[in-house]
Amino acid sequence: MNQLIFLLILGGLLFIFSLVALFRTPRGDEASSEAMDTLLKIVPLPGLDFKHSLVLFDDEDYRSIAAEPRFRSIAEQLRRDRRRIALAWLRLLRKDVYTLWRFRRLLTTFGVGATLKEELRSAASAIGVLALLFALRMVVTLFGPFAFASAGARVREEVRSFSGYCGWMLARLPLYQLAQLESNWRGLCATQAARS
Repeated sequence: MNQLIFLLILGGLLFIFSLVALFRTPRGDEASSEAMDTLLKIVPLPGLDFKHSLVLFDDEDYRSIAAEPRFRSIAEQLRRDRRRIALAWLRLLRKDVYTLWRFRRLLTTFGVGATLKEELRSAASAIGVLALLFALRMVVTLFGPFAFASAGARVREEVRSFSGYCGWMLARLPLYQLAQLESNWRGLCATQAARS
């Protein structure tokens, strides 16, 4: 019983830490739109590309179907399907964060530096986003996709903010190195795909 209480306290502290870190992240609008376009051409982000993520957490259609007693089974099937799709989308967002982190590491090998403060903010942002994604996945698994609808929009914005930080770093790369960076990135992706 003591271990369970300890794990609950530790989980609560981790969640609070991630929320504090998320509010201190650099905003995505710090990167120019040109840098963000270049980033999205080089690095595919399927979680962020999904345009209808807010619909996953909207319960309006579920409530209207569930209001009719003879359609309750259909409403429950809709709820299960939305839960499954929402969890798949959250996994894609988590993959996007890992992809952005690997891309950010590649940028540092090309000499795109950052101050210690920027590095710590970036690490805190990545950890915070991953913790928030984990917490939201647990909530969706336990309570369904309609429990915390605003959290879906928030987590998407936090991943977008982290991508903005990577775009900001990409903007610091000299243009003559862009083709080499893209070639190296594709090579890293091919190597990783071959391993899995």
